[in-house]
Amino acid sequence: MNDNFYNIQGKVALITGSGRGLGYTFAEGLAEAGCKVVLNGRNKETLEEAQKTLSNKGFEVFANAFDITDSKEVYKNIKEIQLLPILPPKEA
Repeated sequence: MNDNFYNIQGKVALITGSGRGLGYTFAEGLAEAGCKVVLNGRNKETLEEAQKTLSNKGFEVFANAFDITDSKEVYKNIKEIQLLPILPPKEA
């Protein structure tokens, strides 16, 4: 098996519901594995607090509050955080 198969270091991970609970735990784990993490949820204050906590641990973390059920918001925000090259645009 290829040793790099599970290497996610340097990749960008967008984790929904990551301001607290399981989403936060997943975000922290991916950050520990070397991912750049984008926290997502609807509560901006919760996300900013989670971002601060993870950033203080030395991780590269961004917070971006938007509703993932709104495809236009998803596309706009993905574009803003420069993930567009890995997410092909969906035809309307």
